[in-house]
Amino acid sequence: MKEWDRGYLVVDAEYAHSPEPVEEYIDLVPILEDLYIDPADYLPRIREVVADEG
Repeated sequence: MKEWDRGYLVVDAEYAHSPEPVEEYIDLVPILEDLYIDPADYLPRIREVVADEG
């Protein structure tokens, strides 16, 4: 993970078709909305984001 900004993630993803990591962007707001979770209530409670490469 390269960046976290209130529900927006920038990550380096590894794919079988690419020898180098590919920068990807993930917006959690529409995902949370699809799960009927209020992003305005949920996202501010996240204090830290940690990636596990395990």
